[in-house]
Amino acid sequence: ITTLVKLCMENKRLTFVTSNNVKLAHARHICKGYDFELTQHKKVFYGVGYDEPRITDRDSLLKSSIEDAIKRWKRYASENQLFFIEDTSVVIDALSEDGKEVPGVDVKYWMQNKTFAELDAQLRECGNNRNVTVHSHVVLFLTKGLQSDGEPPYKIFHGYTHGRIVENEHQFETNILYPWLDNKSFNKWFIPDGYNKPISMLDIDDANEVDFRRKSIQEMLKFLETSGAIQKIRIDSTPIQSEFNFQKSYIICGQTCAGKSTAGQYFLEKYGYYHIEASDFMTLAY
Repeated sequence: ITTLVKLCMENKRLTFVTSNNVKLAHARHICKGYDFELTQHKKVFYGVGYDEPRITDRDSLLKSSIEDAIKRWKRYASENQLFFIEDTSVVIDALSEDGKEVPGVDVKYWMQNKTFAELDAQLRECGNNRNVTVHSHVVLFLTKGLQSDGEPPYKIFHGYTHGRIVENEHQFETNILYPWLDNKSFNKWFIPDGYNKPISMLDIDDANEVDFRRKSIQEMLKFLETSGAIQKIRIDSTPIQSEFNFQKSYIICGQTCAGKSTAGQYFLEKYGYYHIEASDFMTLAY
């Protein structure tokens, strides 16, 4: 392992450049079990972010976004600190033609102006082909120790899940513990292959199996682990029922920086407790 690879994770931190708290919660859920802290850029480096242009071509959008993010990162952060961005795109077979993906990477804005009735009518006019693929693209900024000569200073990881669009719109609430399983994004209309209801209505274990974002982030984690930048946490499997009563819940209180999150993470990794941040819960609920 080169010194620079060690330096990039010397503070055991990987930064997710996103303003979307739901995506951040999703990524933290996926990254559990590794020896680093997943941080959000706006809570770590003021001024870091990136401009996401309205470009319909996926490759051009990813290239433009990461290049803008790298410029800001080098100005406000460090060339020896890892960060990544993520973008999701949707390809509806019946509406996509001549190499143009619909809605493609524009899905976030497309959803704001699209009702299910309108989409359903469009699909039925096209022979009711409801096949769809949801893609996740993770772009990781590579520190010098991870870069290859003649290659861009970033690496792209892909994940995708095939499925179909619902025949009838379901009414349900966003999952309070797993807010990416929501009733607002395209997930509410997306039935993964092998299931008969939208991904947002699946149990978390089933949702994990067909999670397009999990697939791309796990590819990134595999790359970083192989490179020696991160490693999985070894959890002591010794039975500990005699030490803790799992019928009880514990609330840890204290002032800012007292160590509440650190203690919660410790109980999660050491004893298998489920760790809920009150601030995250309150933000989601209210």
